[in-house]
Amino acid sequence: MRTHNFNYLNKAYQTGGPHLLRRVFNDTVRHDKQEALNQLDDDSLLFPVFFLLLRDVAAHDMSGDLNGRNAIAYGLCADKIKNLPGPRMAPDAADEDALALTLRWILETGKNEPTDPILRNEFDAVIDYAAALLIIKFDDKTALPLVADLIFRRNRQGLLIHDLVWSFFQTLDTATLLHIADNLLSSNPKDAALAQKLLHVEAADPGEDKRALHRRVTDWIRENGPYLYLTGEHLQQITNPVHLRCDREAKYLNKEISPRYRAPLEPLSTAERACLSRYREANDDEQQILTDYSYQLRGRDTRLWDVWLQKETAEQVIAAGERMEAI
Repeated sequence: MRTHNFNYLNKAYQTGGPHLLRRVFNDTVRHDKQEALNQLDDDSLLFPVFFLLLRDVAAHDMSGDLNGRNAIAYGLCADKIKNLPGPRMAPDAADEDALALTLRWILETGKNEPTDPILRNEFDAVIDYAAALLIIKFDDKTALPLVADLIFRRNRQGLLIHDLVWSFFQTLDTATLLHIADNLLSSNPKDAALAQKLLHVEAADPGEDKRALHRRVTDWIRENGPYLYLTGEHLQQITNPVHLRCDREAKYLNKEISPRYRAPLEPLSTAERACLSRYREANDDEQQILTDYSYQLRGRDTRLWDVWLQKETAEQVIAAGERMEAI
């Protein structure tokens, strides 16, 4: 792939919109088809520019001449756009590294969306597809901030966000959850309301202002990040889903878990399995007390925490209830 010092396709789109872009591209094809391909192949090309030229590329029978990135992008678009001729792209058939790079290009440069309603719907479908593949197929957590920003931007515009939110919550990243929580402080009411919905939080009482709510939520995320798991609830099912919860057993043992599979990242030792067996003898309220106390005691004194963890359940509950470190 080559990089031009100046990509006039980008410039045409940014200054004159889709109509000027298509005119410039078609004029270039008529005078110098190879130069038109060079401009398409350019590293700096924006995905919205490529997207808007898809049907022109097809009309000039150029889809077979595209470079690797653009061939993959064309195939992905053909999967989502009706009546777009040319080869479809089966994600499992593409070179994984090339596919991942193309998906990143689509998502990272796809911010200047077409304003035409029909094109916008098709464009959003491709962006949603790229986001889903990056997150689910490649478990690319670095894509999450991009997807989060896109969710909030679409929501401000009154557009659908259900598919993007579903993809976003197929994995978890504490930093990105904190990024979402920062929108609780937004002066835009739509941003603040969406952050509350995504994180399933609300003011504890009428007197809790947005700064206090933000502090409470971010403290909770930081404390429970390693123990969060995905519930599988989503907006397609219910209007107010709880996307994530804290696994009390994992927090009690201080075992980080896979958010998607709700399983420890490292196998439990024999001693940990014994601790967990005793923990499960407690009732629901006692388990919550034990989990909270375990976290607090471990933060103060890991030696005492280790001693406490080996005690019988009744002794643990008594110590936790009395807030005693010395047992």
